[in-house]
Amino acid sequence: MVLSSVLEVLVDQGSGVQRSGGRGGLARVMAASMLVAALVGITVLATPRPAHACVCADVPLSDYADEVDVAFTGWQVERIISESDGSTWSSDPVTLTFRVTRVYKGRAGPLIEVQTVRDGSSCGVDFAEKGVKGVAAFSRGGDEYMVSLCGSVVTIGELKEVFGEGNPPDEALTLQEEVEGMQEEVEEPGANIEDLLPDDLRQEDEMVSMQGEVSGLEEEAISLQTEVSSLKGAVSTMARVLLLAGGLVMTAGLVAFLRRKRDDPG
Repeated sequence: MVLSSVLEVLVDQGSGVQRSGGRGGLARVMAASMLVAALVGITVLATPRPAHACVCADVPLSDYADEVDVAFTGWQVERIISESDGSTWSSDPVTLTFRVTRVYKGRAGPLIEVQTVRDGSSCGVDFAEKGVKGVAAFSRGGDEYMVSLCGSVVTIGELKEVFGEGNPPDEALTLQEEVEGMQEEVEEPGANIEDLLPDDLRQEDEMVSMQGEVSGLEEEAISLQTEVSSLKGAVSTMARVLLLAGGLVMTAGLVAFLRRKRDDPG
């Protein structure tokens, strides 16, 4: 009886959203869907008969577009399940990571993380099928976003029709997130800043360092060339001095020989 009453409320809420399109309508529908999921989960424990837990109102994206905080296209690259106590529940938190191709509402970098739950029976959603998908996410406060079967699975055509052609992902946003993450890690005791640098930034830093070393080597090579040129000049001067000295020695010897010949004709 309780489940039937909740389902009736859910249908009424869905009808209200379709009629009014007011902000908050979809949130009420999603909350009611989660309540239905919980009640059906209890029912499943009590009876072996199968049941479908997640019930979503059929509401077009245009009716709840104002409630969407970020809308984008992309493909899912990672799915991480968090199990708090080692048990498996359909409502276990799940983090989905997307490679973003285009942003239609809000801000998103080339990579974005959104939260959901493990199973579709609790309105969790998985975009693991190959290809680019349309995603509508709702804020959980701050930079955290939530997706579910109710309202988050949209087509690319719907996104374009409601939000326009969209824009490329914001590269600066990803860099900002990396810097903020590095700042948080730097605050931890014993953190090594160099170890926290992304590979591309670390490689860039190493390249700058290598360029400095190469410049230093070039300066040393120029200095050596100058010294070699100076040595060549000194050697040339010394050679001329030696030749002159040799000439003087030979001349002095010749003069001494001539004097001896003059003094001793015999």
